[in-house]
Amino acid sequence: MSVSKPKYVVVSIDDVPRLQLTTEEGVVDRGVWFNTLFGGRTPTKSLNFAIAWMDPGSAAPMTGFVKHDVEEAEFIISGRGTLEYKDKKYNLKPGVAFYHREGVAHRVTNTGDEPLVLLYVYPSTSIKRIPVERP
Repeated sequence: MSVSKPKYVVVSIDDVPRLQLTTEEGVVDRGVWFNTLFGGRTPTKSLNFAIAWMDPGSAAPMTGFVKHDVEEAEFIISGRGTLEYKDKKYNLKPGVAFYHREGVAHRVTNTGDEPLVLLYVYPSTSIKRIPVERP
């Protein structure tokens, strides 16, 4: 007998733990927290939806840049910050959205005095972070 997959899933952020990205060496991005809302909680194999909170003065990554093995889109819910690529820097504020392909080095910094809150979506149930000193 096969188990049927649900046709829809509703998730409350209150039911999902807020985490910090860690490695064997410890916390990767101090002051950066996230909730992965769908990863592993739904039958999807090709979509993830998450929210990140960045404390004032924090950056992701803290030093250098990061790239991922999948494309991603992000939307600023609240707060202020900057998005930096190799050759360009953008101001972030509520209502701003951005997208980049997989392998594009970038860095997000909270330049405001309140948390920078971002919604992000990527086409996978997992995302690999690849540190880059300078793009």
